[in-house]
Amino acid sequence: MALDVSQRVKNVLFTAFLSLALVLPVGNLLANADREPAKKFSLNDLTGEQIALEDFQGQVLLVNFWATWCPPCVHELPSIQALKDHFSDQSFEVLALNMGERGKDIENF
Repeated sequence: MALDVSQRVKNVLFTAFLSLALVLPVGNLLANADREPAKKFSLNDLTGEQIALEDFQGQVLLVNFWATWCPPCVHELPSIQALKDHFSDQSFEVLALNMGERGKDIENF
């Protein structure tokens, strides 16, 4: 049974909160006095291009940690893509991090 887009978005949000994903409003992390800004970091993507947290300044960023061998991770990827597509006209980005596997394995996946 196919899910409509709104149900898929609800499923994405539910799955995202149950996963290791975290949503960071980059740039305004000090809205509350007890919050600390996210630690700066940068990583290389599969093409070798360096991506830094600062690149997402002023956007809402969904950071998702996943692995090819993780069934819940693999299951949620299409839903995360649907969420990205749903908010394509807004300042919303997804950063899917797989740091424990070889780049070639990730590309083949």
